Amino acid sequence: METVHYSVKINASKERVWDILWGDLTYPEWSSVFSEGSAIVTDWEKGSKVLFLSGTDDGMYSVIEKKVPNTEMTFKHLGEVRKGVETPANWGDARWPGLDEPAR
Repeated sequence: METVHYSVKINASKERVWDILWGDLTYPEWSSVFSEGSAIVTDWEKGSKVLFLSGTDDGMYSVIEKKVPNTEMTFKHLGEVRKGVETPANWGDARWPGLDEPAR
């Protein structure tokens, strides 16, 4: 699989960017371009589940694998949410490259 890296210079402190990305009020605002009514549900602790939801209770769920405040947040995708029901990922599904083993 080919890995592609992108970068962009943002004229703001890393603390400000972090707050906008993961803030309760700001996450729904910027993520609405992907899905109106987006929400994120988690306690933000390493190892915790994260629900990335649309306005119709669809989306995906993940776990926080790595959290370095103001620097890095890494998620491992576990599956999809359909009408509020969690459905584990189909390992090897071409829609989710790199998912070749079940989550721990």
